[in-house]
Amino acid sequence: MSKFLDSLKYNPDGLVVVISQHIDTGEVLMQAFADRAALSETMQTGLATFFSRSRKGRWCKGETSGHFINVHGLYVDCDKDAIIYLSDPIGPSCHTGSRTCWFTEAALTGSESDTL
Repeated sequence: MSKFLDSLKYNPDGLVVVISQHIDTGEVLMQAFADRAALSETMQTGLATFFSRSRKGRWCKGETSGHFINVHGLYVDCDKDAIIYLSDPIGPSCHTGSRTCWFTEAALTGSESDTL
C-alpha cells in the first residue's frame, strides 16, 4: 500500500481529487479530496474517507449521517493525481439528501438560463 500511496501526485496541499462512482450503475456520486492518510484509511477499512479542506481534517463519509459509502475498488488516472472509489453507498451520497451531488445541469449554448 505504501508504494501505491507514494506513487501518487498530490497537489501542493497534499491532496488528490477523489470521485465516488456507483459500482453497479456507473453514476458519479460525489467529488471530494483525500490526503495520504485518508486514502490509507479507505484502503484499510473499505469505507470512503476524505480530507475536508474547510474543516482541515479527515472524515469518513457517513460518520455523522450514517450514510456510509462502501468502497470496493480504487482506480487511479493516468496522471496519478485523481482517484475513483468504486462505491456502494448506504443512503444518499450528497449532504443535501440527494442520491448524488450531480443534480444541477448547466445549459451549453443558446439558452436564456445558465442552469436548467
